[in-house]
Amino acid sequence: MAKILHIIPYRNLYPPQNGGALRCFNLLKALAAEHEVDVIVFQPKVEFIKSGPFYLPENVTIYNPINNEPSSLLHRFIPDRIADAIVYRYLVRSLKGPADKTLLKIYSILSQLLDSKNYDVIIFEHLQSMMAAKYIKKKFPHAKLILDAHNVDHILLAKEAETKKQSELMLRVIRRTKKIESSLNDFIHAFVACSSKDEQILKNINMKGSLKSTVVPNGVDLDLKPYLDIKKLGNGIIFCGHLDTVANREGLLWFCNSVLPLVIEQRPDAYLTVVGQGNESKAFDTLKSKDGIVFTGRVDSVVPYYYENNVAVAPLTLGSGTRLKILEAMSLGNPVVSTTIGAEGVDYPTGTILLADEPIKFAGAILKLLEDASLAEKQRKLARAFVEDSFSWNKIGDKMNHFLKSLATNEK
Repeated sequence: MAKILHIIPYRNLYPPQNGGALRCFNLLKALAAEHEVDVIVFQPKVEFIKSGPFYLPENVTIYNPINNEPSSLLHRFIPDRIADAIVYRYLVRSLKGPADKTLLKIYSILSQLLDSKNYDVIIFEHLQSMMAAKYIKKKFPHAKLILDAHNVDHILLAKEAETKKQSELMLRVIRRTKKIESSLNDFIHAFVACSSKDEQILKNINMKGSLKSTVVPNGVDLDLKPYLDIKKLGNGIIFCGHLDTVANREGLLWFCNSVLPLVIEQRPDAYLTVVGQGNESKAFDTLKSKDGIVFTGRVDSVVPYYYENNVAVAPLTLGSGTRLKILEAMSLGNPVVSTTIGAEGVDYPTGTILLADEPIKFAGAILKLLEDASLAEKQRKLARAFVEDSFSWNKIGDKMNHFLKSLATNEK
């Protein structure tokens, strides 16, 4: 059993609602099945409960850095931005790069833990928490430091930039992010990626050093996402996702403006249910006034919404990693139509998903599933079997724990 420190820079980790939180939470549970785990997270400890469908084992201890930034005399006399930069450079003993707010926010609790405990493994969720790695290395030079790379961030940022007017600031952020992702050896000993494609990209830009890696895909808690045996006929289409992300927002807008009208033209009683927080954006104001589109906002459980609808869509036009929304829909028994980009990261067997990138073909795939009950039934059964075989969190958790053991014994 190892002693693990898991740094998760989320304010809303529990209960997990979006793809990132679901990944972090389920990996955390998997780690706790074999190890003792301390977690630094921005969400108050009192909001975590020990019972119900989402629970954490007793060997998981939550620590909060909220309102715990380091105070210094500098902050009394000079602007916070400059004081932060000086304090950050002192902590990491480096003059390179801008100050990282995540390290500054977690510094006090992090230093307390590093002074009082002995960790074998430190896991960073996302690049932003990895910025604490150089400071941690000075305290624990023998601990294994691992990044959980949810995406290849510089590619994701570049794709997002294509959807808007590019500023010099955005271009600098993209260049800095790529520089960090190209120098992972300076921060960590190993990383895990959501897909083999993402793993290969990160390996290709980190040729120097002896960085270890493996693929730990996104998955589904099959007990919490039970298959609906009997699916009633209907005309319901569902999109599920956090609408604050550029990928989901742009994909939904493309679908509603270019695809949905073609579906309704053939089936006037078809309707779309959009499940997920973030619909306050002005980009959705016009859609909210249209018939046949319902925004639910954040919900306690997505399960009844999948059960009530007939086809799930993943109309993404940018992104990386793997789409939890697709695996989730398949687990619950919904046939899925996706763009090629939306389905990236997973080799879906023939018959488990319909892919289309042009509006007329995407609409045609939806209509085919709504009109052909036998096709929809066959697809959803094949898809559920595929998820059970390859994407249950129990199996994925075993893979993560095996990777940790291999690092400890230098097998990989």
